[in-house]
Amino acid sequence: STNNTLRGATVISNFRNIWINGPNADGNGVISNLIDGFGYSFSGVEILNGDRNAVSRNIIRGHSSQGIEVNGTGSSNWIVGNIIRSNNNDGIILNTAVENHVISNTIDGKTYQNIGIWITGGVRNILTNNLIVGNTLYGVYLNGSAGTNRIHGNTIRSNAVAGVLLNGAAVDANRIIENTIRGPGQTNGIKILDGNRNIISNNPVIAGHEQNGVVLTNLAASNKIVANSIFSNVFAGVWLTGSAVDANRVVSNAIFGPGQTYGVQRKAYSFSWSEQPSRP
Repeated sequence: STNNTLRGATVISNFRNIWINGPNADGNGVISNLIDGFGYSFSGVEILNGDRNAVSRNIIRGHSSQGIEVNGTGSSNWIVGNIIRSNNNDGIILNTAVENHVISNTIDGKTYQNIGIWITGGVRNILTNNLIVGNTLYGVYLNGSAGTNRIHGNTIRSNAVAGVLLNGAAVDANRIIENTIRGPGQTNGIKILDGNRNIISNNPVIAGHEQNGVVLTNLAASNKIVANSIFSNVFAGVWLTGSAVDANRVVSNAIFGPGQTYGVQRKAYSFSWSEQPSRP
């Protein structure tokens, strides 16, 4: 079904509160609704294979799995201006979905939700201007073959394990740019576990983490960390660890304290760096 709009409704405690399903489920709008799982509903809004749908200005909370899920071949969907909180697993998941826009949402885990935004296998998605806070694992999590996604201009703070985690050998060529990523209560700011050719650039704040600002580990190779401001993380501003971490570039960053033990902590593998070791 196409071009339908659900507006101003209260939708509560159904297994899937709103389900947009099918390759022709296009151009629909879910706008300004209260969508509440009360801990019983599986998901708030699920789009399966649909394109060009809009999920906007809703309150979505209390689901046993995720607040919003875009699944399958769903593309060019717009998730804009929602308040998403206290869902058991994820605020938003893009599951193999392509070229979706997630813009200006407040995703608040309330120390209950595991992941703010999860992209698994999806490509060319854009996450911008979101507030992602208080999740029990990660603010943003990319895995599978998630590649060429853009994480831009978000505020990501106080997510327990990491602000952003890229996890997997095929998590490649993503861009993390112009975000504010900070603690307290966040172990690492950005962590790349095996991914290649990712760019961490022009982030004005990567600060206040219990361990590190940026971590590259396992098989992470050919990544670029460029022109960021990284400061006041307890262990290191940038930590490169693992015998196979290779050919990464750390260039033109400002990395400084107070309270940060190392600027760049590195071992015997290949990378290039050009750092400003103290505050400009």
